[in-house]
Amino acid sequence: MITGRFDYKDFAEKGWKNFWFKIREEEMDVIEQFLAHTQSSMKDWEDKLAEELSDPLPEEFWHSERPDAITRLFPYMNTGKQANSVHSGLKRKRSGDRLYVSAWAEIDVPYAWFTTRGKKRRKSGVTPGWVGWVSDVFEGSGRGRVMSMSDIFETLMIEREML
Repeated sequence: MITGRFDYKDFAEKGWKNFWFKIREEEMDVIEQFLAHTQSSMKDWEDKLAEELSDPLPEEFWHSERPDAITRLFPYMNTGKQANSVHSGLKRKRSGDRLYVSAWAEIDVPYAWFTTRGKKRRKSGVTPGWVGWVSDVFEGSGRGRVMSMSDIFETLMIEREML
């Protein structure tokens, strides 16, 4: 059984998946390798996304419209809170002959949510290219070098079925 969804909590976004394994001790090494690969995939997502969000706005543009906001895939960093709020993890719980696993990822800062939903266009009437990035990196096709968490979870579910 595989469950999971993407949640919105207090204007932050969180995606998670639950899955379980029927454990046979002789297969435990294979399961542990899969879980290590899962954790590595999610950490890569976290690192790439945080790197994209760590691009500071040049000081000369602090009080004016950003000249390349139309084509940028991610908003500029102003405070660093957004990049620092990207987290992922893996929890496991063993019960009898089953191993229950919950994988999750989140961007736990209100600004991230607002950059995707309810933002008006600039005075020029053009919507900046980064609008919608939160949904893309969780549920869409990703952006730039960042694969979407939905695609990562889907790949993990396919790999889990092959075990």
